[in-house]
Amino acid sequence: MNRRLSRWLLFAGVLAICLGIGDAVLRNLLPVGSIVYRLVPGLHQAYVPGSSKFFVHRPENGGNWVRVDVNSDGYRGEELLASGSALRLVVFGDSFIASEFSPLKESFTERLEARLEHDLDRPVEVVNAGVVGYGPGQIARRMERAVAALKPALVIIAITSGNDFGDLVRNKLYRLDTNGNAVRNDPTLDPRLDALFEPRFPSNSGLAQTTRAAFFSLQALLTANGAEATDSYPSAERLLERAERDFNSFVVANNNRVENLFADSWDADIALRPNSPSARYKKALMKALLAEFRQIAAAEAVPLFLVVIPAAIDVVAKYDALSNRIRHYEDYRSNALSQAVSEPARDLDIPSLDLFEAFSRAESIYYRGGDDHWNASGQDLAAQLVADALITSGLLP
Repeated sequence: MNRRLSRWLLFAGVLAICLGIGDAVLRNLLPVGSIVYRLVPGLHQAYVPGSSKFFVHRPENGGNWVRVDVNSDGYRGEELLASGSALRLVVFGDSFIASEFSPLKESFTERLEARLEHDLDRPVEVVNAGVVGYGPGQIARRMERAVAALKPALVIIAITSGNDFGDLVRNKLYRLDTNGNAVRNDPTLDPRLDALFEPRFPSNSGLAQTTRAAFFSLQALLTANGAEATDSYPSAERLLERAERDFNSFVVANNNRVENLFADSWDADIALRPNSPSARYKKALMKALLAEFRQIAAAEAVPLFLVVIPAAIDVVAKYDALSNRIRHYEDYRSNALSQAVSEPARDLDIPSLDLFEAFSRAESIYYRGGDDHWNASGQDLAAQLVADALITSGLLP
């Protein structure tokens, strides 16, 4: 009995060692399960300079693996060029700009760079300053730090109209004063958020993530890149309840604790109940942040251009079950979220491009099955539209 127990213990020990070695090998050869984000005071989260990871698509979107590399300056993509060697633009935004779901060459910033180089017939560098989960408040804070260092010829701000309004009250970096201006706020992070930035074994190990990725890829092959889209969102009622809860926590109860950094959702209150207290406050705060962008750019004497990215459920007919149900709301307008960004930008004389109309006429420009980001076609179309707008705007030297 003791001998049998000893053999089992020896087997378990050898297995644990082999698993540990296998996990270490996978982490070194393939950055699967790697942590590429860190907590940064005043920004909440930012990329870890020099880090890498793999993004794995769900079966509905092909199950492909996408390698994501962060350069030594903390931006997705290759190392920055020497200052002055190319016309430098920098694009700030959230996961739509970071484009972890796309190979680098298919991302919006790379496609914009290629189009501008072709049209201007000169070297162009477009710096990808997008970070997953970012809202306008984080963009403003990062813009303050980055523009002086990067010295770009132009700053582009990309606002994702579908969820960036909610980010304002969830990230809690700015409030409205009595005059309707944005004032800096200093929230605290819930200690439970620390777990998002720490490697977890086994759920986040190289072995576990590789197994999950292989399963997604196999499932995609078996379904021939198959399945129809499933519901991407909770019900409209639940989204409305969440919007009211977030507003009451931050504005009414003056709660300064941040509890969510990545789980964004469609801003149902602005789209479905535009005159609700939460919708009015968030629209006013968005306008105040646009003014903040303008002020930061002016302080660095750099031109500013705004791009408004519409939500998939607003521009794609029958995108998922929710996109059908929301159209029964009397106050719903499909362009309400986009206009809540583009109209105040116009009032503030900020040059901008609202992609809503062009995207509503396009087909197959978003992923499905719970991932509502733009795909390669969507990013290329946006790059073409933005490049054309920039060239005709007179903002480029």
